[in-house]
Amino acid sequence: MLDIKIVKEKFEILCEASKKYFDRGWEIFPCILYMKIKITNEGVFRKKFMFSLGSWKQKIFTREQFRDDGHELIQRRGGFNALALKTGPSKILVVDVDKKGNFDNSIFLIRSLMMNVNPVFARTQSGGFHYYFNAPAGCRKMSLPKLGIDIQCRDSLVYLPPSSVLYGGQYTWIKPPETRLPDMPDELYTYLYSKPDTPTRRITGPTRTISGLTLSQRQILVKRIQECVSCPDGYRSERDFALLGWMKKLNLDPIECKKICQKIGRKFLRGDYFDRAWDKLNRNIEILR
Repeated sequence: MLDIKIVKEKFEILCEASKKYFDRGWEIFPCILYMKIKITNEGVFRKKFMFSLGSWKQKIFTREQFRDDGHELIQRRGGFNALALKTGPSKILVVDVDKKGNFDNSIFLIRSLMMNVNPVFARTQSGGFHYYFNAPAGCRKMSLPKLGIDIQCRDSLVYLPPSSVLYGGQYTWIKPPETRLPDMPDELYTYLYSKPDTPTRRITGPTRTISGLTLSQRQILVKRIQECVSCPDGYRSERDFALLGWMKKLNLDPIECKKICQKIGRKFLRGDYFDRAWDKLNRNIEILR
């Protein structure tokens, strides 16, 4: 359960901060960030999740939409604890440096390639950094895992200070924006976009039907389906993708997968939800084997 007291404490501060972001022409929306413990065969991990109202990609967030969503979050969850920035409509590119792996080397690299720039950046809840730039023409979202760097621009979101994560850390400005954001230095742009993006690993070979699965594989599939059915509103998306991801990992026939999902109902019955989600798995989600 979410700690509603913590959410309420952040509410007024976030509302005041949202006014300044809207004044800059940024498109933002209220949400709740929370950390969960996930136990897998590889160990115990902490993973961040976000709850918002509806599809943030399809909505256009004006001040009025922000207010409406904020009021509904108050009624349903007691408030919100984070502000999410839609980087595409806001024409912003964010270089996200995670605090893992080659963190120190990545920070040194970033700063050495922007020596003549007055940076705008924030510390993330995990201890990494977000560097903010005006989005250059032709930029795209990409991931550079060897550097621990993600580039967020089109169809992306980042969390703005003073957002916090329930059972996690907080986002804070190190150098907040005072006037306009800096342009991304050519040297930095050229270096990052010359690196190969994260390849998508796909399972090849003929698809399988459920009758071709082992007993343990069927048991896990049933468990994923039960989690979708029993999941409360607002937390369904992660369960949906856990189910679809498992189906894709097993290389199940998509027609059979769609029939299963339609029997579950709810989101899977809405328009082309299944087709879009399945296509996203094919294009963007790395299947761990």
